[in-house]
Amino acid sequence: MTPEPVRRALLNIRSGGQQLKVDILRSGLVRLTVTGRGGGELLCETLEDLLLDAAASPLLGQEPYEQLCWELDMMALRGDGNH
Repeated sequence: MTPEPVRRALLNIRSGGQQLKVDILRSGLVRLTVTGRGGGELLCETLEDLLLDAAASPLLGQEPYEQLCWELDMMALRGDGNH
């Protein structure tokens, strides 16, 4: 199966021995890809759903999850710099 094309890469975070990538796909879905300890992938309809699913998932450690929340909060408050 061919991976779905990325419309926009949002975040690339390294934290707690894991690397997290958040992408918006052409379909409009949001994908979290985790590499490192317990790697895997989550696919959600919105960024809010992604945070909820990530909180309930064993994919992320506490530190990477908190970093993900902080980065998304900063994007929401200040924008991503790509106007």
